[in-house]
Amino acid sequence: GMQPIPGSAPSLITPPPGCRFSPRCGRAGEDCRTEHPGLVEVRPGHYARCMLYDRG
Repeated sequence: GMQPIPGSAPSLITPPPGCRFSPRCGRAGEDCRTEHPGLVEVRPGHYARCMLYDRG
């Protein structure tokens, strides 16, 4: 199943730069903090928006 992400959800009024989850992601790198990830189709009809998805 899905794993919860610790911490609080980002502000919708002033979201962080880059990936919205980077402040709470233990695997986030510098690119995650500065670039907004593109949409990746993980299987038909299911999408992810994570730079790490294709890196394993």
